[in-house]
Amino acid sequence: MMRMSWSRFVTVLLLGALGLGTAHGVAGAANDELTVGMNVDPVTLDPRHTFGTPSISIVYHIADKLVFVDSKLRLIPQLATAWEWKDSTTLRLTLRKGVTFHNGEPFTAESVKYTIESTIASDSKSYHKSFLRNIASVEVVDDHTVDLKTSAPFYPLLWNLTFPNMLPPKAARAMGAQIGTKLIGTGPYRLVEYLPGQRVVVERNEAYWGPKPKVRRIVFRIIPEDGTRMAALQTGEVLLAENVPYDQIARIEASPNLSVAIQPGERTIFMAMRFDRPPFSNRDLRLALNHAIDREAIIKHILSGRGDLATAPVVPLMFGYHGMKPYPYDPTRARELLAKAGHPQGLQIKFGSSNGRNPMDKQVAEAIVGQLARVGIQAELDAPEWGTFLSNVRTGKYDVFMTGYGAASGHPDALFAVNFESVGSLNKYRNEKVDALLAQARRTADMEAAKRIYAEVQQVIWEDAPWAALYFNQTAIGVNKRVKGFVSYPSGHIVLRDVTLE
Repeated sequence: MMRMSWSRFVTVLLLGALGLGTAHGVAGAANDELTVGMNVDPVTLDPRHTFGTPSISIVYHIADKLVFVDSKLRLIPQLATAWEWKDSTTLRLTLRKGVTFHNGEPFTAESVKYTIESTIASDSKSYHKSFLRNIASVEVVDDHTVDLKTSAPFYPLLWNLTFPNMLPPKAARAMGAQIGTKLIGTGPYRLVEYLPGQRVVVERNEAYWGPKPKVRRIVFRIIPEDGTRMAALQTGEVLLAENVPYDQIARIEASPNLSVAIQPGERTIFMAMRFDRPPFSNRDLRLALNHAIDREAIIKHILSGRGDLATAPVVPLMFGYHGMKPYPYDPTRARELLAKAGHPQGLQIKFGSSNGRNPMDKQVAEAIVGQLARVGIQAELDAPEWGTFLSNVRTGKYDVFMTGYGAASGHPDALFAVNFESVGSLNKYRNEKVDALLAQARRTADMEAAKRIYAEVQQVIWEDAPWAALYFNQTAIGVNKRVKGFVSYPSGHIVLRDVTLE
């Protein structure tokens, strides 16, 4: 079998890419303002701390990335125009010239150095730290060349560079935490206003280095309640709306002025169990929870069939996907395992769920509470707004939490780093074999060999069951037909650089 190296694979992706946009002229008054209904507040616009598709979507219009992943999961040059592995631990990036931040500060190799170093600093609480922590140093070669030195071979690094958006070092140092509400980037839009819980307003950057966006002004309205957001879509108050509830798709599509952009997503919806403390430090109890959930009933009756039974921690779209047999719904087996784990009379747990972050997530969580009760697990459900939920996960409030995760880069390393590697796992999962296999996969330049390692990683995780993987999501975005050129991304990211309005 012919083998392809990571570098050749990246070249193939790059050659297949069509670019970030087209050099159309800016349209007239019809393109003055576009309002988008977002389902969660970004909490912060500091790209080092944004977490979740809605937040990343907003930040991406203000601050560019080094490398971008398009709707077909292809790597696209953005602020980095070229890259090469100088040796097994040195990735050299060639940077775009003539780029300035919105405040006039030039984009240079120092910008890359500052952004990455502040993300991976020992005192950093960045959500993206896990993706980049293998970087040992960032060395400036000249203003437009930078070397990323890794502590060991780390071939997924280029994909992981799709996460950090570049920051202006001088301004960011001076602003401190204020960068989270007054973000300065190099992007096609400048931040005009961020009112937490209400809206983020951006306006076209007339000095943008790339093709100018067509729409002059975008208002991202924060509308967490599904019914209110869908009503705003139907009345024309918003022209795009995130997370159309699956049970409302038919009603939205019945409108002559609306459509719903639907496609398989890159996110797995799951329940993560706190691995580091009782009761879920016990594998039998983790297996009991897996067998207690009727996933097929959830997909059929709550999701209106719009979801696919999860067969791995990562979706089939992802590089390295390895499908396995889902845990069957078996309440009898669940009760047996519960008793074996030392809880024959049942168990009480604290169960957290995101609310509105993923379609129908609170309804799914409520159904799971009922299913768990049938096997003797009494789950106290807490489903707050997104920012509070994330904080509660981080502070360990929940024994089990339900949300979704994918890797918008198209490479599974980011998902494994955040969810299954000992030093970064959100549910404190620890498995020495998984850690060793991930380290091996990262230093493997041969793609086919890496796939085999990632398959073994997924098999070990599946058997250890730190998650109850539920289903693969579908993205559903409501679109007014006035919006032209909108492209749906598997990640669910809303990218509006090339849209026009009529």
